[in-house]
Amino acid sequence: MFIVDRIVAIIRPKQKMLEWLHDQPEVQANFSLQNLQTDCTALLIPPFESPRQAREYIKQTYQGIFEGELISWGLPNASWPQNRTYELFESWFTIEFHSVVLDMGYVEQTQADSKK
Repeated sequence: MFIVDRIVAIIRPKQKMLEWLHDQPEVQANFSLQNLQTDCTALLIPPFESPRQAREYIKQTYQGIFEGELISWGLPNASWPQNRTYELFESWFTIEFHSVVLDMGYVEQTQADSKK
């Protein structure tokens, strides 16, 4: 296996985002928080020495992440929250950090190459 020298940050929606989505007239789907928390956004971020540093990186880049989450719903920008602060981001999303990333595609390619 090939270990990727990165951290994975999972952006998992919370109840507050679900409530906001249900308030949007353009969103017709009736879904639960469990549905919303399936297949979440996964970001590869630089390796850091501590979780505090990883969290600080997300804090510095949250605006683009937040906008990406909103864009993914296809809602017009006019319906987005106007004051998208880091505090709002934290109330809408849980951020999980995972420090072990394995590239299984590398394993499959290596095995295929060795059979040639």
